[in-house]
Amino acid sequence: MDRKTILRYVEPAIAAGFVPDATSPMTEADWAPLVREWFPHLTDTRLRQVTWPAFDKHREYIAQVLRAGATKATIHQRLRDEHGVTGSVASLKRYVAAQAVCRGEPG
Repeated sequence: MDRKTILRYVEPAIAAGFVPDATSPMTEADWAPLVREWFPHLTDTRLRQVTWPAFDKHREYIAQVLRAGATKATIHQRLRDEHGVTGSVASLKRYVAAQAVCRGEPG
């Protein structure tokens, strides 16, 4: 890994006053809120999913067809053929996994 990349990820911790200290190591739970604050683009996958807005336009359709038992591959093909959606099957699978409403859950 390049030094500049490491520095980019270490700089917020240094600016917040963190120093190496083996006597009181932080847990993953301690780091999680800090990482979400400092690097939202890494923790919120919606910020990296450029095809999700296209899938989101068809959210109810996707949920309905999933509940009817269609596979994600079939849904992807229908979205592509019938609605002109260009996202990949893998992107659709990530979208479905991240969207509770597509699993029939509220929200």
